[in-house]
Amino acid sequence: MARSRASTPGAARSVDLLVVLSAYRVARRLQRRLVERFLAQPAPNAAPPAGLSDLTAREHEVLLHVARGLSNHEIAQTLFVSEGTVKTHIARILAKLGVRDRVQAVVLAYEAGLARPGQA
Repeated sequence: MARSRASTPGAARSVDLLVVLSAYRVARRLQRRLVERFLAQPAPNAAPPAGLSDLTAREHEVLLHVARGLSNHEIAQTLFVSEGTVKTHIARILAKLGVRDRVQAVVLAYEAGLARPGQA
């Protein structure tokens, strides 16, 4: 009898732990979905950043590849151009957008809704 009493609280604790862990997992999934939905929506009343409309179609394409994390070499292979051409496009993108580096250009692309987390 003492053995069954000792195992019952342990079993109850195991069940409680499983319930808590499964609720945590559900909460994490829900949290992730909510964040993804929030990030997928453009900011309310957000005007496009200055200079974005000045980009050529090719510069816009290069900016999207930069936002996806591709290197100059990878962008060149994807677009069938030289790395020098990609560097020229990036320099012009930075100048037109008024940003100092690739990181700022990527942030601007995400804030403008051009790129979204999880896009390939």
